[in-house]
Amino acid sequence: MTETKIRIKGPVDLITTIPLLLGFHPEHSLVVVGLNEGDFQCTFRVDLPGSAEHIEHLRDLTGQLCRNECDACVLIAYGEREVGEAALARAAHRFDAAGIKPLNRFRVADGRWFSPDCEDTCCPAEGKPVPQTSPASCEVAVAGGHALPDRSAVAAQLDPAEPGRRAAVTAAV
Repeated sequence: MTETKIRIKGPVDLITTIPLLLGFHPEHSLVVVGLNEGDFQCTFRVDLPGSAEHIEHLRDLTGQLCRNECDACVLIAYGEREVGEAALARAAHRFDAAGIKPLNRFRVADGRWFSPDCEDTCCPAEGKPVPQTSPASCEVAVAGGHALPDRSAVAAQLDPAEPGRRAAVTAAV
């Protein structure tokens, strides 16, 4: 297997590449991309809690980023504004306290991406559309990355085969 260098040039490149890195399109999730000296190190995803009032139930990924020697990260919340932004704030605080610098925070919902940290005209309050692809996501796809519609589609790949197919494999072996 050869290593493929992918250059992420901005939020759109990162947001369109995340599903290919995870193997599915995240929903109601917090995704953390860990970096070491500016290089991609790891990607983790956890479910968001049911509401902002339950943000204390957000799983802490600080240990995972520390074990992967990350010194910075980018956070992306997939879901509604209130719980997404609460998750971004809580996770950013935890990472910062551990010496892992949160470089950017984004939220993705209803086919649009938002930057709660940016107040420039480049990041309007109504968000920006998430395109289907970007140069970086195309590079990942060419290298073999693909995304299923959701986590249940990934889990279905691990379901046992139908009895008739299992019998055929047993006979062949």
